[in-house]
Amino acid sequence: MNSSRIMSLLESRLLDVWIGSLLEFQPLLDIPLGRLVPQRQPLGQRLLCLPLFRFPLKLLAHQEHQLASSSPLSPDDLARYPSPALPMGTAPLLNQALQAHGLASCPYAGTDYDQERWEGVARDGHSLSYGPPQRLSEIGLRWQLQALPYDLGISDVAAVVGHRDVLSDPSFATAFQTLLAALRTSPLGSCSQIQWLL
Repeated sequence: MNSSRIMSLLESRLLDVWIGSLLEFQPLLDIPLGRLVPQRQPLGQRLLCLPLFRFPLKLLAHQEHQLASSSPLSPDDLARYPSPALPMGTAPLLNQALQAHGLASCPYAGTDYDQERWEGVARDGHSLSYGPPQRLSEIGLRWQLQALPYDLGISDVAAVVGHRDVLSDPSFATAFQTLLAALRTSPLGSCSQIQWLL
């Protein structure tokens, strides 16, 4: 779901809490994503976020892709292959960061995340895609994709975002600790490229 839609749902109180990426919400934060600390952070005037973990976005290709055995890679190398770009306005900061590397060259068929059309597009052996490190094992088995030896320099933070009154409620603290325990015992908890912030 695109960032403006999520913000609209939160501001209209159709959502009280949301868990997701902060990349597109950077302009609302007082601190850059790379310096977020494990505490409640204001996100605009009515919302707070609780950063969970930081992770790098990985460039993906099929194991038999021509670039899989090439190194070093340049943006010019990447620009020769199609890669998904979200529709205009859906994730402008992500698209801009990807385009700086010669990526995000083909329209993505949808506005909501769909792994078949996002990471899965690279299974054709020609296209490139991107994904979080915690999904590398799964997509490697499912589509024979791997991370390419290229640093996109795109780091994101997963967080709980919600209304100040909800995230400040004592009952939220109990639910949050349960969520945190479940995340740490999931495959996410054993991913070495995840930097936990709590």
